[in-house]
Amino acid sequence: MNEQYSEQRQYILTPRPNKIFSYLVVIMMLGNVYLFPFFESLDMGEIMLIVFVPYFIVNMRSFSIKREYSLIYLFISYSLLVTMIMSVLLNGNVGDPVVRMIRDFFYYFVIFFLGSHFFDMKSFKKILVLFCVFLSAFVIVQVLVYTFMGYLIPGFLMSAPLNDGGYTGAQLYSNYIRYASIAGYLKPNGFLCEPAHCAQCFFVAILVLLFGNHREKNDVKIALFISIGMVLTMSTSGMLYLMFSWGMWCFKESKRNFIKILVIVCCGFVLGAMTLKSGKLDSVLVVIQRFTQTLSGDNITNSSQLRMMKGFTTFLALPLLQKIFGIGFGNYSAAIPFFNSSAEINMIDNEYMNTVSYILVSAGIIGFIIMTLFFIRLFRKKFGLGKIMIIALVIMSFGSSVYSSPIWIWMMLIILYSGSRGDETIWQTY
Repeated sequence: MNEQYSEQRQYILTPRPNKIFSYLVVIMMLGNVYLFPFFESLDMGEIMLIVFVPYFIVNMRSFSIKREYSLIYLFISYSLLVTMIMSVLLNGNVGDPVVRMIRDFFYYFVIFFLGSHFFDMKSFKKILVLFCVFLSAFVIVQVLVYTFMGYLIPGFLMSAPLNDGGYTGAQLYSNYIRYASIAGYLKPNGFLCEPAHCAQCFFVAILVLLFGNHREKNDVKIALFISIGMVLTMSTSGMLYLMFSWGMWCFKESKRNFIKILVIVCCGFVLGAMTLKSGKLDSVLVVIQRFTQTLSGDNITNSSQLRMMKGFTTFLALPLLQKIFGIGFGNYSAAIPFFNSSAEINMIDNEYMNTVSYILVSAGIIGFIIMTLFFIRLFRKKFGLGKIMIIALVIMSFGSSVYSSPIWIWMMLIILYSGSRGDETIWQTY
């Protein structure tokens, strides 16, 4: 009897390596804030995962690789080949592309090798929601304290080197204070480097709560609380993420209870209009204005607009050969002399571009087609949360740089491994 109970309990409970892996990929986002002091090409989040790699390998039952992801293996091989060839032809610093390719290989190793063996959606959701609830609460506290006391609570260690433009915590903190005094409102960063990073975390958490396969009673309420934090980040991209998340949720729920959703939407519009008319959310109006300017292309000084346009401008400035094959990953600085001299590359001479244009510039049209075909194939096979997360990743990739980042790992793991038996029947009703 005890043996039978033990077997059932072992089957129901998530194995410890799976829990550790699922927790680590979430905590990696916090570690990503700080550079590793002994080798600043790595951040502390990456170091945490690297330290645990031997533990995961020892606990593997097999070393199989799924053949269904052959297109992404082709993309990795192609990226390596192009990067090596272009690095030689451009006669640039070999160190940058080498470090970049090692990082990319490691991220793909985590996603497609470790993830296929150890990712557990229930454990991931538990720690993800906890992380984002604390992050949202901290953002709310930052805004309240700054509004009533004029003091911004630091969200990171002031003396530590941060993974954001080479700033220390004190320098980045000073930048946020300066921005708030000029703009007239605060853009809280929580305990991450940027408000946009908070918005990305909130976006993934909200989608998991609203569309996940393991939904619980308070998921919608928690998603609303996290949404408050997203609004308060004053992130332009966060506005789009909120519109997509709750718009899709209303569409899904309206098929089951149209009147209820209609009443909720109408009440939301009326409450929002009354609040805006009272002048209590003037700073939100500024963010909405920035959002519309970003979409229309009127504001080239907006960081979101710069990310959206600079990469495509860079791609158009490349010679035809580089357009087709790409310049390789990490070769941007060495490739600048080859750009069309008549083209204007916006404002900064570094890889400050969104994910879509980054892949276009680095892997060329060929690499972009391979990656596109991979996601089209995935989209056809996935359902529910996996399919919605692919759409979300595409939206995020046009406005942010998420390639080879913790958010990239989060979203790819959810896309690849969130499904389970029986979930198809749930989604057939939607």
